[in-house]
Amino acid sequence: MANYTIGQRRKTGLSLNKRMYVVRINYEENTVVIGDERDLYKEKFIIANTHFTANYFICNSLRMNVQIRYNSKPAIATISNIGKNQFLVSFDQPQKAITPGQSAVIYDNDIVLGGGIIVKE
Repeated sequence: MANYTIGQRRKTGLSLNKRMYVVRINYEENTVVIGDERDLYKEKFIIANTHFTANYFICNSLRMNVQIRYNSKPAIATISNIGKNQFLVSFDQPQKAITPGQSAVIYDNDIVLGGGIIVKE
């Protein structure tokens, strides 16, 4: 499974008549799920191992910008505390290729408020 990433469409070992993408990787079952590009878009995910700047913490829920990869633009989302240092992130618009193991960074305009690791889509 280490040879695949969410959103990958090349070198899957499949010869199909249309573009197909890796949309999910299940490490426990040692499987890869292939789908159309639309299957890559998700609205929600959970972050864990969350850290915030010294004077900031989300008690209930808050609307902020969240960036899910270094080359993507931050998008507006609601961040809700679900306990045990975990937060549910719900985007207003679905985002492409949300990937467990990647970082999610929370911004207030251009100020970093905190972030965490995506653990579940």
